[in-house]
Amino acid sequence: MEDHELLIQTFSRAFQRSFQESELELLSYKSEPFWDSLGHMALMAQISSDFKVELSFEEMITLLSFNDCLNFLAKKRN
Repeated sequence: MEDHELLIQTFSRAFQRSFQESELELLSYKSEPFWDSLGHMALMAQISSDFKVELSFEEMITLLSFNDCLNFLAKKRN
């Protein structure tokens, strides 16, 4: 499974809802009630688990959108 597809599933698991890809492109931290500080920590934990990566605090605070997360994962893998 490609990172993009897995990340869509990761967002769905973390926020306990289904997303269309077009929704994720517009989604960002605090743009929706479910992506508050607690939702953000749930997402970071889910990313860490699903992608088997460790996230520093500095990295966590920069991952504020779906695209931020996708770009971060691409850099982590290289």
